[in-house]
Parts: sequence; structure tokens; C-alpha cells
Amino acid sequence: MLRRDQIRIRTRRLFLQAALALAVLIVLSTPRAAVAQHHGGGPGGGFGGGMPGGAHDFPRSGDVPSDMDRDGNMRPHASLQVGPPGRWWDDKHFAKQLKLTEDQQRRMDAIFEQERPVLLNRLDSLQREEQRMEVLTHSKTLDESALFSQIDRIEQARADLFKATTHYQLQIRNELGADQVARLEGQH
Repeated sequence: MLRRDQIRIRTRRLFLQAALALAVLIVLSTPRAAVAQHHGGGPGGGFGGGMPGGAHDFPRSGDVPSDMDRDGNMRPHASLQVGPPGRWWDDKHFAKQLKLTEDQQRRMDAIFEQERPVLLNRLDSLQREEQRMEVLTHSKTLDESALFSQIDRIEQARADLFKATTHYQLQIRNELGADQVARLEGQH
């Protein structure tokens, strides 16, 4: 019975992680005008609207849950995060505070468009593996070796998504000067 509870907890954790990854990718794929309107700004911006500290503060990214501790509590995900999620370089106030050039913004747009299909592919792979786990955990008879093998496939898909996301974030960061990175990191 304990093993079934452990599998349920692990499956629940995997579902939460997939939902988080999907939410990040939805933000990444949302057209900038829709994001700006959702966050209270005009076209090309708006992340500061409604945020603590006023419209001219840098947006803040919260802790991203990705793993559970031994007690089943979520703990923050240690990852590379360059700016808030999404196309933050399109926010006019944010870009002005960072002193982004139009050329930098164009290169970041190109990186985004280039990496988006890769990120979506990795997310799809993770979701497929998690769906397979769901089927396995709802079988009348549970096959421990099949479950453990599926866990390995899920963790590999998660690692592939994490690597692709880190690669994307590094490319965006490489478009920034040292002073821009310092300003960005000072706001988190």
C-alpha cells in the first residue's frame, strides 16, 4: 500500500510539473499585445502594470515549483532565469530601464522564434511520457519494473526540457551587456 501511495505522490508531482512547464510555454507563445493587455499595459509592454512597486519597476518572477522535499512540500526550482517569463524585452518600460537596443530586441525575437519549436517539442515529449505513466498507474495490476522504467523516461524527458530551456535562457542572456545583466539580476 505504501508503494501505491508513493506512486500517486510522484504522479501528482509530475502532473504539477507538466502543468507548470505548459504555463511557461503558453506565456512564451502568447502574442505580445495579448500579454500586454492582460498585464495592464499597451502594445509591446505592460508587465509592470499592477505589479508591486509601480508600473516602472522590473517584473518579478516568483519561485517556480519543480520538486518536492521529503515531506511532500514543493521547493523552489533552481534554474537559470533571465528576466521574467515570456517576451519581457518587448515591454517598453522594461527595455528602457535595461537600455536595450532595437538590435538586441530583434536578436532576442529571432532566438525566441528559433527555440520555440524545440521547447514545444520537449514539452510534448514530457507530456506523452507522463500520460503513459498515468495509464500504467491505473492498470488493474501494477508492474513495478514497467513503472520504474517509465519514471526513468519521464525524468529523461524532463531533463531534456530543462536543458532546452536553459539553452534558450543562455542565448537571451548572451544578448545582454554586463551592465544590463547586473541591472536585471538586481531586480530579482
